Amino acid sequence: MSQQIGLSLSRRMFCAAGLMGGLALATVPLTATFASEAGRPAATQPAKAKAPEKIEALELPATIKDDMGREVTITAVDRVVACMGSYARMWQLAGGAPLIGVTDDATQSYDDLVLDPDCVSVGAFTAPNAEQIMALAPDLVIMSGSTRGMGGKSTATDIIDPLTDAGIPVACFSVTTFEDYARTMALLCSLTGDNEAYQANVIATRKRIDAIVDACLTSKTEPVPSLIGLTTYSGGTTVMRSTTQVGSIVKDLGAINLADENPSLLDDYSLESLVALDPQYILLMPTGNSDEATAKSLADQTESNPVWSELTAVKEGRCAMLTTDVFQSKPLEAWDKTYRTIAEIIYPEVKLP
Repeated sequence: MSQQIGLSLSRRMFCAAGLMGGLALATVPLTATFASEAGRPAATQPAKAKAPEKIEALELPATIKDDMGREVTITAVDRVVACMGSYARMWQLAGGAPLIGVTDDATQSYDDLVLDPDCVSVGAFTAPNAEQIMALAPDLVIMSGSTRGMGGKSTATDIIDPLTDAGIPVACFSVTTFEDYARTMALLCSLTGDNEAYQANVIATRKRIDAIVDACLTSKTEPVPSLIGLTTYSGGTTVMRSTTQVGSIVKDLGAINLADENPSLLDDYSLESLVALDPQYILLMPTGNSDEATAKSLADQTESNPVWSELTAVKEGRCAMLTTDVFQSKPLEAWDKTYRTIAEIIYPEVKLP
């Protein structure tokens, strides 16, 4: 099983160098808004209805609604194909039967994913092979409903109609935030009937996240941390919205994402515009197909431009790199680690639980 891609550059060295839709399950609507300090945006944890505190087994056959709003009737879950590594790992965490098929990224993304020797590859997660999946005669296929993947276009959803026409149920999900993960796991654990797995891999993680968030929101830190999150790749740089994985964590922690107040950055980013905003913190997430490509794209988009060194966050060592080993794959049951990583960067004086 291959190792996750990791970046060799350390955060301090880099900075010093200048550098689903709702599921058809009973959920508890909850918008617990934490009191805001002066100047701190009120943080809602979470923005959407929370997944339930416990699950009950679904009696099959059952009809559920996936994140594309499609009604999917499931009669059995003994033979399941997962068309993305994160969903393969989630099915395993939910106590599901051994998978009969997975996409190529499964073992590349999750070293702790255990697959049956008879489990076969069904292609890339951005372009799974419908014929190979049909040949396996699965009870259920779980996959992403997104048309994008790894910075490019995904044609995965093209297989939905052929599979459903062949009588194979396909459930599509969209997992970006922790609560997306929790709601999806609520459904998967209901299909497997494993509430113990749900408690261990969702509720326990949520409690750890809540403790970290509470410590930050009650810290009375002044000024309230302001930041910009940037993803660098070979084609340029994109600014992280608050709807991204990192952006949602920043929002939950009560910090100010300057992209929310300056939406033009999302479509017209430049280093000059970043200098004009002069964020207190900069979070960088370099991406690439290899360590070398990742390091090159990072350098091309940052330190190779003299303007980069003018940023206060760079001068004062508040530019942090979010390494791919933590942030590129969905963190799943370890989602609290991403909250802790970002909290330690933007709330360095806060003692976290």
